[in-house]
Amino acid sequence: MIALVAVLQILTTIQRAVATESRASNGTRPHVLFILVDDLGWGDVGFHQPDSNEIRTPTMDRLAQEEGVILDRHYVHSSCTGTRVSLQSGRLPVHVQTSLKLPEDPTSGMPRNMTGFAEYLKQAGYRTHYVGKWDVGMSTPKHTPYGRGYETSLHYFEHKNDYWTQKCMQSSCCPNYGLYSQTSSNWSDFWEAPEPQKSWNLSLTDLWDTHHPATTLNGTNYEEFIFLERMQYIIRNHTSDDQEHPLFLFYAPHVAHCPLQVPQKYLDKFHFADDQSACRAQTPNIGPDPAHDPPFSCRSQYHAMVNLLDDILDTLVKEFQAANLWNDTLLIFTSDNGGPTKVEESGSTNFDLRGGKYSDWVSGDLNFMATRLNTRLVLTD
Repeated sequence: MIALVAVLQILTTIQRAVATESRASNGTRPHVLFILVDDLGWGDVGFHQPDSNEIRTPTMDRLAQEEGVILDRHYVHSSCTGTRVSLQSGRLPVHVQTSLKLPEDPTSGMPRNMTGFAEYLKQAGYRTHYVGKWDVGMSTPKHTPYGRGYETSLHYFEHKNDYWTQKCMQSSCCPNYGLYSQTSSNWSDFWEAPEPQKSWNLSLTDLWDTHHPATTLNGTNYEEFIFLERMQYIIRNHTSDDQEHPLFLFYAPHVAHCPLQVPQKYLDKFHFADDQSACRAQTPNIGPDPAHDPPFSCRSQYHAMVNLLDDILDTLVKEFQAANLWNDTLLIFTSDNGGPTKVEESGSTNFDLRGGKYSDWVSGDLNFMATRLNTRLVLTD
């Protein structure tokens, strides 16, 4: 029986560094870049599949193998919400939430009387910023990233949204798809319906800027690029000589969660001869025009998305270097669960592990830590 969750050990390390005022090379507490990836499987990175020609993650491989520590025995929950609530609360999932709930459910997320770990870091002088998927509740302002201690956030609340339009795609609030809202109250009926009957016309935008809708940003670009621009702004505007206020940047990319949407220039790098119809329900469109909807390949799209994420990670590292922050930064990289094993949902792989997303077996979660700190922060069992 696994007694510890990796994210909680990581939190303990950060909080211990704050409590003991661990110092980096320039005498400050470390900056922290925390990356929580959605549905990235054990076998979806090059350092776990070195002989695969389908996987291209040179930045992750370099950070994990040359500059970091691969955490092969650290574990997260088996689904998105449990991991994210556990991480933000600093508590094991059994004490906060173990089920996969819609964020608008009043019982979803951690209770208001719990303190998020970003609040502790903020009290310790950290500048705290959140970018990406939230999925830790939204029933009150306290449940939002801003309510949990993040000074700024650019995020979406639900399990997923459209990468191009930022319209929500999995909620009782959407209101959903044409077929779903017209003929049934059962979400699964949409996925099981014949393809010509499906409608990808979404109505409610799910993109928020701290405590108000991000009306000037939604629909302007591919979502990960919108997130990247915000993170670049945060990094470039953080004063490197402000020793009393280190940077804590939490990035929760939408990639590699479905829908499998990716800019064409990334898809052009990947051409796998696999079943092009198995996950068509999760591959609505490549570009921002939904009419452009040929039967793309699940694996090609999925691995193209992971390659895009790898490029974003490379850009973030270079931004930290250009801002003179990188040598005093702790990078923590983890997935929220293993990759989905059902092809109709994704094109991921957890080879050579037994489990996957939603499984109580080793679910394929992926973790590593990279640091350039002269003062080494050690995770212990």
